[in-house]
Amino acid sequence: MFRKNVFRFMAFTLEGVGQPKGDDPTLYGINKRWHPKEYGEMLDATESYNPVIIQKAIEDIYSKLYQNSIAQYFKDYYPLNFNIFDMTFNKGPDDATVCWQQTYNEFRDKKDKKLFVDGKFGHNTLNSLKLIDYGNVKSLNEYYSYMRIQNYRYNTKKKEWVDGLVNRVINLSSFFIKGGL
Repeated sequence: MFRKNVFRFMAFTLEGVGQPKGDDPTLYGINKRWHPKEYGEMLDATESYNPVIIQKAIEDIYSKLYQNSIAQYFKDYYPLNFNIFDMTFNKGPDDATVCWQQTYNEFRDKKDKKLFVDGKFGHNTLNSLKLIDYGNVKSLNEYYSYMRIQNYRYNTKKKEWVDGLVNRVINLSSFFIKGGL
């Protein structure tokens, strides 16, 4: 399941959906500003002009990014894990965690304590994942998408990026509805 989801994310990203515009250098969806080490690895691979080496680098880099993201904790819950990875990939783990904490607070059983929305993936946030076992993953994913849009609207410093980020969420939702790959 892990590799299948990473490949879905790679395919979605490599289709050019939500690619940055302007002067941010990007290779195969890896942005130099946000992922400088991985961008360097991708640059080294592309200089080989060998498609096998390039494909291997893409797979290795995306797998590493996935394994080092909070999405790994959601790995059994497609498409929520994919949505969380996309948020982590584009805005960082703190913003991805904030969106999950807000989603949890909306869907939690009223007898359960609300999470403090701080963007820190600590013990309480990790324990909140039990909600997924009892909740509807599709509904959780849809609300998480809504929280992403709110996050982009209110917390993106470069306002000219908001439309592109929101369009990425819309395109990702469409991708899920169509069944992904």
